[in-house]
Amino acid sequence: MRLPNEHLHHFDRDSLVALLAHNGFECVTLNGFEDGIRLRPGEAGPNILSGFF
Repeated sequence: MRLPNEHLHHFDRDSLVALLAHNGFECVTLNGFEDGIRLRPGEAGPNILSGFF
């Protein structure tokens, strides 16, 4: 998530798929299901990109 002082990398769909494809992974599906679990009141999504490779 995009929270202050968090250590993370920001990916969009294309850059995440490209990075993992470069390392031999095939994308099965991408979605944002974690937003429904983790977003707090007042926050807006999409914020979390999840993928199955």
